[in-house]
Amino acid sequence: MANFKTHITVAAFGSIAATAVCIQKIGISDEHAVILFLLGCIAGMLPDIDSNHSIPAKWFFRSLTATSMVAMAFYSIPKFSTLVVLGCLLSTFIFVHYIFSYTMKSITSHRGLFHSVPAAGLFGMAMYFTGYHGFTWSAHFSWLAASFISGGYVLHLILDECYSVDLMGGRLKKSFGSALTIFNKRQWRGYIMLYLIFACASLYAYDPNIILLSHTS
Repeated sequence: MANFKTHITVAAFGSIAATAVCIQKIGISDEHAVILFLLGCIAGMLPDIDSNHSIPAKWFFRSLTATSMVAMAFYSIPKFSTLVVLGCLLSTFIFVHYIFSYTMKSITSHRGLFHSVPAAGLFGMAMYFTGYHGFTWSAHFSWLAASFISGGYVLHLILDECYSVDLMGGRLKKSFGSALTIFNKRQWRGYIMLYLIFACASLYAYDPNIILLSHTS
């Protein structure tokens, strides 16, 4: 299994390469290039959020807490009094930082469902919906952002599998096959659920008029 430094380094180089291709072939703007590069780097860390004490997990839940509180502030300030707003912010902090994070940590295990190909697809779809409906990006750029998330995610899984091969000893380590997984019989219910959610999300987002690699607006 690769360590944090290796993952972030490989993710950064992979993201730079993919962003360069988008600049040359699609002609994306500098702002979009920076966004895609950052998304690729972040995606290279995402699979390790199922490891309770990992750096990516800590960053993820802290960032999620901060983002949720900012979103709640934007929603509640125009509608409620100061006291109610403070109560909403406190409730959001408690729910996300303690309840949600504790629940996620308790139901996930390292190299479980998050270390899989369908999970990479789901995070990509989540990025599409966040970009298109949340940030009001164009559909083309939202799909491009989703591809960077899924691509960076898969790159992490591939790197973990590469570290499961002992080249010097000419053998496979016990961890081989536990990262880049498509299906696992021991967790078949979870995998079926992942595929069902991914299929539903893809069908909902599908638009035959959108060509993924066309010029982004």
